Amino acid sequence: MSSAAQKTEPHTEERLAGIKVIDVDTHITEWDDLWLSRAPAKYRDRVPQVRQIDGIRTWVIDGDRPIATGAASAVRRDGSKALGFSFLGLQLDEVHAGAYDVKARLAMMDKMGVFAQIAYPNVLGFGGQNAMKVEPELRRICTAIFNDAMAQMQGESGNRIYPMGLLPWWDIKLAVE
Repeated sequence: MSSAAQKTEPHTEERLAGIKVIDVDTHITEWDDLWLSRAPAKYRDRVPQVRQIDGIRTWVIDGDRPIATGAASAVRRDGSKALGFSFLGLQLDEVHAGAYDVKARLAMMDKMGVFAQIAYPNVLGFGGQNAMKVEPELRRICTAIFNDAMAQMQGESGNRIYPMGLLPWWDIKLAVE
């Protein structure tokens, strides 16, 4: 392509003008104090939290049960994409702040021409299966804390980020509630 043709090529923002792009497969990287800052005192030592295990930043539940490592974000701090499964080894300080911070995420979405996102959880698993490692009441507390935090995120985003809530699928009555 000639340099003249390249100059007339519309930028992403111009090509998407008037089109509301919705990203339907993105994730939330849970921030370190998501559960700790909201947990009742009785559960503070048991809710998901970050600990160093053998020098690795690890999410644990119920005091010492590992459930996740890394930041699970495919976007590096500089905005570049981590290719393949290399994102699994990235730590929180290596990923873009938009993985966990609403304002940074909205700025990145605006830069990319994305109007809204459907965002999935990481730490407790897609469907909350990591919560099955603990007793039902702790599962319920962790699920409620996560869902409240995600409702807050949605509000702070001006309803542009729609986090997927966790359902207590192990209890039909709780799931209906």
